[in-house]
Amino acid sequence: MLYVVTASHNRKAITAEFAKRLTKSSCQDYKLLLVDDGSTDGTAEAVQKILQKRAIILYGNGNLWWGGALHKAYKWLCENADSDDFVLFSNDDVIYASDYLSKGIDLLSGQKKKLLLGLAYSDRTGQLFDAPIEWDCSIAEGKKRTCPPWRGNCASTRSLFFRVEDMKQIGGFHPILLPHYLSDYEWTIRACKKGYEVISSEKLYYTMLEAETGNRDRKQLSLRQLFSKKSNMNPIYRLSFLCLTVPIWNWGKAFKRQLQRL
Repeated sequence: MLYVVTASHNRKAITAEFAKRLTKSSCQDYKLLLVDDGSTDGTAEAVQKILQKRAIILYGNGNLWWGGALHKAYKWLCENADSDDFVLFSNDDVIYASDYLSKGIDLLSGQKKKLLLGLAYSDRTGQLFDAPIEWDCSIAEGKKRTCPPWRGNCASTRSLFFRVEDMKQIGGFHPILLPHYLSDYEWTIRACKKGYEVISSEKLYYTMLEAETGNRDRKQLSLRQLFSKKSNMNPIYRLSFLCLTVPIWNWGKAFKRQLQRL
């Protein structure tokens, strides 16, 4: 069984389209675990209508965000899924080919202590958008892989395959310290510190709807926007991330480098 996990808040059209694409998948041994975080536009109902028994809906109050939603899904999977089941953490603003889920399972089968990240290409430019990252925890700097070998110690959860038994070993998320951005980086870095590795393959790729990503330009953010949970530049959460990933003896250097970027 493959559990496809995603979260949504008032994104009925996008999430419903994602569900429709799943119905065309060559892999039919799957269920969609949707965390509907307080939607008022009928998102959950639309997904349930499309997938019927293949849809499992968990509900939030609108304050879960991405980190909280994945943590809620993590707790449900720990209680209900079998250890040898597969999981795909996925954004809903992605376009998968019909054989994408099957390829992910095939590539991960037989692998030990691996997290498998799909390679994302922008729908705007066709350029590589997301790939494994080599993260140096001593200075809190990361470098994205732009060519093979597709290996790293850090990754997003835009499209990340793994097994339930490995998820249990890694643990849950930190929705208070990291409610949204960087929650995935911290989770995968923690996994790699426990002996896991992030891998990818040129056989596993998909299209990312780049217009749906957040604002990453500091110059375009007001002070209020900068400190919101929607901001990937939020200084509070960046400091939380550093405290969770950087050795304590390197905090001073890491904090200084991050503050210089604001």
